[in-house]
Amino acid sequence: MSNEIISEDLARFLIGVCDDYGLNWDNDYSGRGMFGNRCFSIRTDESVGRLFAGIIFAFNDETLCYTDEIGRMFEDMRQDSMGLGRVYYFPGWTIPESVMEELEDEGYFED
Repeated sequence: MSNEIISEDLARFLIGVCDDYGLNWDNDYSGRGMFGNRCFSIRTDESVGRLFAGIIFAFNDETLCYTDEIGRMFEDMRQDSMGLGRVYYFPGWTIPESVMEELEDEGYFED
């Protein structure tokens, strides 16, 4: 399992895709065999196709620089069932604290 912090730009990109496609994400998921370690995850009631479609449709000339990093993330991706939905998680990969603080300052996590 890698132990990498997602680049700030890719983190913002992935959060934007999740927001645009109604996918829930968090930075605190601990899956099977992770022994309490936390990572970035995306939850959905739909197929993984919705996640991939969101990422592919969002790619453009400015975001092509993320392909290596996102490729490495998806090599590490695992999935779990959660009732009717699924969680796709990326062991060892986390959103940088700077991005989490930025979102907090913007009121992103407020109801």
